[in-house]
Amino acid sequence: MTNDSGIVVPVLISRFPFRQHLGYRDIRNDGEEYYERRTKKLLTAKNDLVHGYYVNCGADYVAYCFPDIGVHEAQTISRFYTFWVLFDDWIDNLTNQEEVDTLLSDFIRVTKADSVDSRDGYETFSDLLAMAGKRSDKTLELVRYSFLAWCESSRRIREIEINEEQVTYDEYMIVRQANCSMLCIHMSAACADPELAADVEELWESEDFKNAVLYSGKSMALLLDLYNALNPKHTEVTEHANVVRVVKKSLPDGMGWQDAVDRCVSLFYTYEEEMERALDRVSVTHPALARTMRKIQGGNVLWMRDMRGLRYIDA
Repeated sequence: MTNDSGIVVPVLISRFPFRQHLGYRDIRNDGEEYYERRTKKLLTAKNDLVHGYYVNCGADYVAYCFPDIGVHEAQTISRFYTFWVLFDDWIDNLTNQEEVDTLLSDFIRVTKADSVDSRDGYETFSDLLAMAGKRSDKTLELVRYSFLAWCESSRRIREIEINEEQVTYDEYMIVRQANCSMLCIHMSAACADPELAADVEELWESEDFKNAVLYSGKSMALLLDLYNALNPKHTEVTEHANVVRVVKKSLPDGMGWQDAVDRCVSLFYTYEEEMERALDRVSVTHPALARTMRKIQGGNVLWMRDMRGLRYIDA
């Protein structure tokens, strides 16, 4: 697969399994109806009006990544993800730090709120938090923590971009792996299933769980940035906050964009291998959680492949 400069950005294939939810059509229909009725009017020039594919980011994504949860739970998560990606796109197109801080502060307020916020979009997040609260107070606390961490990383990513900071690969990936929100994604499975919620609570402090999430986040950071780097369909202001660009600047003289892409592809597969090692250890005591995290990873990669030519780089 190539872009206009002849640089090959291959389709990355996960080592993990995937399966679409059997209730996909019900999830998709609900997502389309909710988008037309409630979410569509939130679009502004700061969102991607052409290549956002926000229903796909909700319904289709959930159907790939959470094939075993109940349809109602999937619809709840799907509605929120549609809004969340729209919100994230808005942040990624801001070039004024004060605007970024204002928008994220509003999201943080809703994250911490005990009562439901009924404004358009935010009610979907309140529904997700309510589902987490039904599992336990601890699960709700962990879900809130995961989204607050996402907010902080989103703020830092925009600082890098707005200030045109020259960061190292390691510095960038510390922030980007949190910003691509895999902790939030894995926590969504806990919201939907009481047994998974109990597993996460038990393993939250374990190195194996932390490493599985970390390497999931690192691999997805690479994949997202690869598919958005050089000739993206989806509009983002990321001239400085993109791993391919960061890697390119670190290469010796004479090495070009293809070398940077190849390096990122190799690292993606290395990180998935590390994730599998961590999940092998998780599976010894918590096999259901390990299976779920594998499906989330595999579904994520497959969904992004399907979005090439739509939201991401040409297929």
